[in-house]
Amino acid sequence: MKQWVAVGLLVLVVVFSGCLDVDKALKIISGVSDTDVKRISSAVITCDAPYIKFGASCCLDKNANKICDVDEGASPPPVAEPAPEPEPTPEPEPVVQFCVEHFTKIAANAMALCGGGSMGSDPITDAYGCRGDAGYPPASGCAPGTTMNNLYPYVDGSTPSYRCYVSQQIGASAAPAGCPISQANTTCAPGFVFDAAGSNLTWGGGGSSWGCNYTCKESPNPYVSNPDWPCAKLGYKPIGGGGGDTCCAKW
Repeated sequence: MKQWVAVGLLVLVVVFSGCLDVDKALKIISGVSDTDVKRISSAVITCDAPYIKFGASCCLDKNANKICDVDEGASPPPVAEPAPEPEPTPEPEPVVQFCVEHFTKIAANAMALCGGGSMGSDPITDAYGCRGDAGYPPASGCAPGTTMNNLYPYVDGSTPSYRCYVSQQIGASAAPAGCPISQANTTCAPGFVFDAAGSNLTWGGGGSSWGCNYTCKESPNPYVSNPDWPCAKLGYKPIGGGGGDTCCAKW
């Protein structure tokens, strides 16, 4: 302790003496007694509350009585506790998709033939429904002068499609205006293409309310990527429906 105080005194002597050389300063310091060192140390040490000065150090005044009691003793200021580690953010629950795009999930009991029963010898353990969204495909997906017959939500395992037809009176003896339909004039909604195999562009007689018609099918075929279309939840398969509703069941 005396050595450190001596060094401090040396600095002070050099600073305040200006021209005093170091050798003379050392001679002055060597003559300082231990008592003087303690007195000078006590004079230059400062302690911040709740610490009080105790000789050449600081004492934690636990009971604020301005006395360094036996159980308090001189000690260094406390070290700040490290901040606790932040709690890890929980991973969000995965979003379960029940139906493909353009279909909305409905309860199994909202359908006449969904839920309960069995598939062969395997009982159905769970079921829900997928209902085709109204207005999809849009009516604008048919050419002017034709009317849409929307079969898109009616699941039958084949490529989803809809038809555009020219209406007529049943029993008509001549083709209505608009028949035959030129393939060049056929239009389909985005995501659909003209299907020649499912179309009757020429007049078929007066036995139907459809004079002539053409078909638009979805492209690419969604059954290629999802054989269980429009069911999207893993392990659930379509088992029928009606009116644009499909039952998705697990067994």
